[in-house]
Amino acid sequence: MNVSLDFADIVHNTLRKYIPSTSSTITVAQLNSFLDSIANRSSDTGIDDTMLKMFRNVEERKWIIRIMLKELKLGIDNNKILRIFHPDAVEYYSTNNNLRKVCEVLWSPSIKLNEFNTMINLFVPFQPMLAKRCDAKSFTKDFPENKLFFIETKFDGERFQLHMDKGNFKYFSRKGYDFTDSFGASFSSGTLTPKLKGVFHDNVEKIILDGEMMLWNSRKKLFGSKGMNFDVKKLNSTGYIQPCFCVYDVLLFNDEILANKELLERVKLLRKVIQKNIEGVIQTSCYEESVNRRGIMNALNEVMDTEGEGIVVKDPKSFYKFKDRNSGWYKIKMEYFDDAVVDLDLILMGGNYKPKSSELNSFVVGVYSNDGDEVILSCGKVSSGLNFEELDSINKKISNKGKQFSEIIPKNKVKLAFGKNVPDICIEPEDSLIFTVRATELVRSTNSGFKTPYILRFPRILRIRDDKSYKECLSITELLELCQQNKYVIKLNKRHLELEDITTIKRSKKKKKLDVDIESLTKVSKCLSGIKFFVLSEMENYSMDKIEVLIEKYGGTFSLNLDSDVNIVLVGIITSKVKELLKQDNKFDMVKVEWLQRITVREQFLYYKQEEVLSIGISYYNCLADEVDKYGDSYTEVVNEEALKRRLEIMSEMECYSNINDSIIFNPDLPLFNKYISYFDEYEVINDFSSKKISNLFIDKMEFSYRKGIVMDVLTPEVNLIIMHSSNDNRKNVLEEYARNISCKNFQVIDRSKLYEEETL
Repeated sequence: MNVSLDFADIVHNTLRKYIPSTSSTITVAQLNSFLDSIANRSSDTGIDDTMLKMFRNVEERKWIIRIMLKELKLGIDNNKILRIFHPDAVEYYSTNNNLRKVCEVLWSPSIKLNEFNTMINLFVPFQPMLAKRCDAKSFTKDFPENKLFFIETKFDGERFQLHMDKGNFKYFSRKGYDFTDSFGASFSSGTLTPKLKGVFHDNVEKIILDGEMMLWNSRKKLFGSKGMNFDVKKLNSTGYIQPCFCVYDVLLFNDEILANKELLERVKLLRKVIQKNIEGVIQTSCYEESVNRRGIMNALNEVMDTEGEGIVVKDPKSFYKFKDRNSGWYKIKMEYFDDAVVDLDLILMGGNYKPKSSELNSFVVGVYSNDGDEVILSCGKVSSGLNFEELDSINKKISNKGKQFSEIIPKNKVKLAFGKNVPDICIEPEDSLIFTVRATELVRSTNSGFKTPYILRFPRILRIRDDKSYKECLSITELLELCQQNKYVIKLNKRHLELEDITTIKRSKKKKKLDVDIESLTKVSKCLSGIKFFVLSEMENYSMDKIEVLIEKYGGTFSLNLDSDVNIVLVGIITSKVKELLKQDNKFDMVKVEWLQRITVREQFLYYKQEEVLSIGISYYNCLADEVDKYGDSYTEVVNEEALKRRLEIMSEMECYSNINDSIIFNPDLPLFNKYISYFDEYEVINDFSSKKISNLFIDKMEFSYRKGIVMDVLTPEVNLIIMHSSNDNRKNVLEEYARNISCKNFQVIDRSKLYEEETL
């Protein structure tokens, strides 16, 4: 796992060399005054003096930087702090993102938010209600038969809210940014407001509307797409592409707040307050009604025929809940269903690193061209769809085979053509693999930085195809056939959906069972090579014999006894013996048989999922301990309520109690590091965080700190222990020379594998 650098620590350690420290402190009021003067400055004049005044005190400096970056690193999130301030603070802050308003309104614990009376205010943005994604798995559950639903076309624009008070207007985006200057604060300015004269009924003095700001093509009399090369917030009043506000909800009428009224009432009122729609300027969303699933499916197919984005289905009895996706609004698109859109087999061309990280998290993909010379043409970038295991596998493949673009020497005349978007690391076609990608649509490429005339919009990876060669990916000819309509946006829908396609999903979904031939011990893979197992208990349909056969078929070995060299103990049923072992400090990992099942299905080595882990052994360089902690809690996966309950049950079985006085109970078999100030060697150039990251020692640093050691982000004279990723005499000499040059005293340089050997220190 990679972790971002603590910038505050870096600045703090750098500044202390140049700015003399004083014992004087600054008050909160003074700090606010300094920050206000920086935020409101019209030029850089005087900013240096202000910064120097703020950073005089060494103890305060780091925290001031973290306050400025809004990254306090306290180990608790904003919501916990807000709840301490006031029970309703989280809910109120989610509506407006305005901390000042939270403090002003909820200044006393006795004040309560009742019936949204303070949730909405004119000219103050709020977080809008959101729609839950509905796919084949949730369709039947979300839409019971004989229940009324409203159906509207899903607009492909930008979410906006319009506030009006007696002819004064404000426009806010979904994230609360003010774009009034673009659309107009009054009937005399902006690209939209002057056209709204006469739109509202005479009795409307104040109003807040929720809707979508769309692109309108005044020549073709059609709506445009957000994927077009226009920004609705930056249009001019004379162009043929104009903003059009499509309204689907009203939340304030004069002095009445409507969020606690049912959608049915709000829709009726919306039809009254907007007395006329103006084509290409403002229009209210049209609703259809349906009392069954087939009506919803027919509406989706009709929208597909008109090349719409999808539909939104709403419960007419729903209330408006801010920033909430689970309160009666649902969005449905064709791409949410298998075999309803055209999926594209695209070749992986290279990857881009996360900021300040050695991990690739986005990938450039392309199509094959054999028009004379063989060329792979880039057609987009994709960064979603891969799980943690797949992402790690791709990272390893590219790190082993990848090169800088300048180092690529085409094999067999196969060239890579990227355009402006050249990835950080490229991979040659013969060493690469194919992604099956699903995209919302194809958009005409205009200065996109890619080589094909159409590029992907909102793509995600469905699966990895390492069984195909680069010549079997989508060709440029096939791509152009998809785009032969020559429109700006090309939808990838390929057929109507039938209700039976969805309602039969659950019936056809059966629990996977592996048919293992007990008599055959022929190895099919070496992915478990070097790992020794002990099978503690069997599970339904998986006898101990069958589990042991699978271990050998995939290259592992098993022991008939719980020997000291066992790496992983496999558990089926939780027996009393399992519970007894959980109470001990074991060197082996205890894992459910489901992990082995996944490996045999995929025929490749896979990391644990947190629901598969019972406990992790204390041999920290054994197996897969870097992915989860000793209780199986993942460092990277979000835990849900059910998984958390399982983790707590396991911890209870392990009899893990906290020591109130020390708050940590240490394993006596592993050393304490309270005598050491350490530096972990992770960057190619020592103390240069912009240089290449050569190792990731995050888990080691956490363990070192846990055992009362001090971890320094930079190598300073105070350091007396330097830890390398692995044994390397040349690197060791470099570190020793650097440490001597900065006057480190009585220091050691050791390999990480020696860190927990008592005699080494």
